[in-house]
Amino acid sequence: MDCPSQKSIGLIIVCLGLLVTGITIYFSWLFFTAKADFPQVFKFEEKIAASETLTLDPSGSMDQAAVQALTKQAVAEAIPKDAIAKLLNIASWSAFSFFLIIAASYISGIGIKLLAIKEKE
Repeated sequence: MDCPSQKSIGLIIVCLGLLVTGITIYFSWLFFTAKADFPQVFKFEEKIAASETLTLDPSGSMDQAAVQALTKQAVAEAIPKDAIAKLLNIASWSAFSFFLIIAASYISGIGIKLLAIKEKE
């Protein structure tokens, strides 16, 4: 391959890697400044539970099922409904953007190597 076309291809590959990195950073900025919603990779359906009444047995203690129901109710009140799904969506976008930036750096590295190869004389 002649030198000008090799340098042109190298420059195009470097620009492609920079473009992927720039787009990834731009979308991350949109997501983390709340100008756009994170991609919905995880979505949990709400379970509609019937209201349970807790009863004490004559000795004044609760059975295991009642304690579990009370614990589930306390956790549901303490953690907002969509908090876990949002956290998983943020983590999945962060992992994907990390992958994109690493891949773009390898792509740009290939382009830089093409630009650096000197024509043999």
